[in-house]
Amino acid sequence: MTTGTSDGLRISVAMAAYSGARYLAEQLDSIARQSRAPDELVICYDQPIDETIKIIGEFSSSSPFPVRLHVNEARLGVGKGFEQAIRMCLGDIIFPSDCDDVWYANKLQRIEELFSASPSVGVVFSDADLVHQDLTPTGYRLWRSATIRSQQSTEILKRGRTALRALFRWRPAWCGNTMAFRARLNSLILPMPDQCLMWRGNHDVWIALLAACVSDTACIPEPLLAYRRHSAQTTSGHDKLPPLLRLKRARRPFVQAVPPDLDRFICDRLRSMPEGSSYRDCISEIQDWAHHLAARAGL
Repeated sequence: MTTGTSDGLRISVAMAAYSGARYLAEQLDSIARQSRAPDELVICYDQPIDETIKIIGEFSSSSPFPVRLHVNEARLGVGKGFEQAIRMCLGDIIFPSDCDDVWYANKLQRIEELFSASPSVGVVFSDADLVHQDLTPTGYRLWRSATIRSQQSTEILKRGRTALRALFRWRPAWCGNTMAFRARLNSLILPMPDQCLMWRGNHDVWIALLAACVSDTACIPEPLLAYRRHSAQTTSGHDKLPPLLRLKRARRPFVQAVPPDLDRFICDRLRSMPEGSSYRDCISEIQDWAHHLAARAGL
């Protein structure tokens, strides 16, 4: 197992936990087994009502890297929980982590190598294997639900309007648990909007779209984690439905799930940056996307 050096990138894993005891130990173990260990794990926890605190305490006592736990005084929800964890991170690269997945041992190493080789890249996405709650394979990958093919993924290796068009088409590519981004983007993405203005209450789309506007994006077409699907998730789909049907149903509520003011908040954030005038094309693309979805919702 390797760790960051004084000359290399420092890696932070940011986790927002809420009643995650059932699967948390498996996810923590997969982070500990990384071929490239993180330099820290930051966990923000909502409402300690289960065994989560105990599991984190036992893990941190033997963890090969520092574990910092922050218990929120009031429930923040998914998006704001991640915002709190991201704020506390000290690393150069931030990996958002759910508490119910399992990371493959090369996840951090593969993504760090891409960041190191491409300083202009601000955010990286990878594919994921979709698994049942007991980790048995469904036979599907995340990107397959968006018909992303390996040879097509090079279209995302750009920034601005081109990258936005690719992300709008391949929505599963921006899942937060498959994402990593440079901490230098924090001044743009933080603070996040209130929970009701986030996409399905999550942080994923906010980070992905803003990052794509200001930095190069990249994707790794191999699965780097087992993405557990179960009924307690904030995202749609559960094991009682066949995988393909879950993926098809996940598309149908997409239009209604987009808060009507989300595009305005994204565009306002871009305009507020010192170089805001250089993002005109991105702002126009986001506005066109929002108008398109509004028209679809009205059909």
